[in-house]
Order: sequence, then C-alpha cells, then structure tokens
Amino acid sequence: MDQTRDAARRQFLKMSGVGLAGAAFLAACSKKTSPVGEAGVTAPPDSSTTAPRVPLLDRTPTDKDNDLVQLRTATSIELLTVDVYGQVEQYLSSQAVPLAQRFRQQHQTHAADLQSLTQREFGLKASYDQPNPSLSASFVKPTLAGLVSDATNASDATARAASAQAFVRFLVDLENTGAASAVVALGILSLATMREAAGNIAALSARRAAAFGSQLGDLVPQVAFFSVESAAPIDALVK
Repeated sequence: MDQTRDAARRQFLKMSGVGLAGAAFLAACSKKTSPVGEAGVTAPPDSSTTAPRVPLLDRTPTDKDNDLVQLRTATSIELLTVDVYGQVEQYLSSQAVPLAQRFRQQHQTHAADLQSLTQREFGLKASYDQPNPSLSASFVKPTLAGLVSDATNASDATARAASAQAFVRFLVDLENTGAASAVVALGILSLATMREAAGNIAALSARRAAAFGSQLGDLVPQVAFFSVESAAPIDALVK
C-alpha cells in the first residue's frame, strides 16, 4: 500500500484520539454549566407513589454554541461522505454498487435533515453546505489518490478484485468515522431533537459499515460495544 496513504491514515487515527478527548472535555463542561434534564427531584424523598419530576433547564449560550458546531460538523461529514460515494462507485464491484448507491442517498438525507434542523434552531444562514475541509485534506484526498492509483495499475482480475475491496474498506472507515462522531455528539448536544438526529446517524452508519464489512469477510466485531476511536478529530470541527 502507498506510504503516503498509510501516513494519512495513521495521522487521521492519531488525530481522532485528540478529537475524542476534546469532545469529552466539551461534554463535561456542558454538563457543569447546564446539565439539561438534570435537576433536583420535586417529589418528597419518601414518596413511593409519585414519579419524580425532572424539569429541563434553560440552554446557556455555551450550550447553543456547542450545538451549532456539532450540527455544522455533522453536516460537513455527511456531505463529504456523499462526495466520496460518488467518486468511488466506479471502482466498486457489482455486488457493492447497489449498496453504495443506496447509502449515498441516505447520507444525502442525513445532510438535508441536519441543515433543516440547524436552520430551525439558528436561522437560514447558519447551516453548512460544504464537505468537511479538514477530513478531506488529511484523510480522504490522500487515501483516494492511492486507491485510484492502485485501481489504475491493476493488471489482472486478482489485482482488480483486491482494489475493489480496498475501496470498500475505505468506505467502512468513513462510515465508522460518521458513526463514532455522532456518538460523541450525543454527549454534547443539548436538545432532544438534535440527539435524536445524531443517534439515527450513528445507528445507520454502524449498520452501513457492517453491511460492507460482511462483504469483506474479515471485519467481524470483536467486542460487544461500539468504539468512538474513529471519531472525527478536533481539527474537523466546523465553527
């Protein structure tokens, strides 16, 4: 595999750890400044018949700023993924193409839903409409360049099959990034509607990764929990 592509992927994974740490820090700060949904129980301590009421607290300016960053970042990741699917479809096997086409449409829907949600909460000019520039430069472009080079130079059926699988593996990485980033966002977003959108993206991205992984045969999960190590790095946040 191309050394430039290897370096880009290693750097991406290294940066992802920073992104997770930063997200955890933001989540912790958010809980300290405005623990939405967490408050004192209004029912008497000895009550056994009345369910405790947990009033929602008002969102602070910091909550709103974090919400906007997370929504814009998630939108940019979805738009980047849409772009990638469009670029790699021609290099996929006939078995993978139908999945890729369907998944691309799903990502378009995710992006449109996130843009609508952003506009409802923050105004028409607040939503984001470009692929994530940081992930594109640090991960997608160098990786795709290597994969396309391998596909172009594939001289026989075995090499072409290996190249097609490498593209699928790349899509799995990208889906895992989307899923992990959405999981991290769940700990930051302050409104239920936003968390619902993030949860939906996380679940569907994980399913898409699993669907592609079943074609590769060697991507069977080894643990029973979802890792967020592939979350987008802190540099990928769109402010």
